[in-house]
This record gives sequence, C-alpha cells and structure tokens, in this order.
Amino acid sequence: MFDDTYDHEVWNDTDGIRVVLFMDVIRPMSFPASAINKGIINVIKHTGYIQDAKKNQEAWEEKFIQKSKEKVYTESNKRTWSSG
Repeated sequence: MFDDTYDHEVWNDTDGIRVVLFMDVIRPMSFPASAINKGIINVIKHTGYIQDAKKNQEAWEEKFIQKSKEKVYTESNKRTWSSG
C-alpha cells in the first residue's frame, strides 16, 4: 500500500498486466475537513466509473463462487465413486 498524498511515479516495465486496487482510508480529521472528505467519498462512490467497477467485481465474484461450488461438488463425487 502506498500513500498517494505524497508525489510519486510508478512504471510497469514488464509485459505483464498490472492491477492496482485504490482505497480511501478515512483519516481522523477535524471539522470541516472531515465533512468535506466524507462528502467527496460519497459523491465518488456514486459515479458511473465506480458503479461499473463494482458490478464487474460482483460478477467476477459470482463466477468464482460458482466455480468453487462446482469444484467441491466434483471432488465430492470423485470420493464417493472411488470409495464405493
């Protein structure tokens, strides 16, 4: 994790895909900065960009859960047939 409140640069000098997870950690701040920060986060989370990313993540998670269930079912059946 890195703190983007400091100027920095990052390069991906590989042929691989780079994935970055952005998080906003709400730091304790005094009023009015705390209210402004909460308001900005609330506005951003309702943008189409974030909502699309959320839908994509939920779809990926559903596929992952389904595949996991299928694997457990397949492994369970293998044990049942091999022990019977």
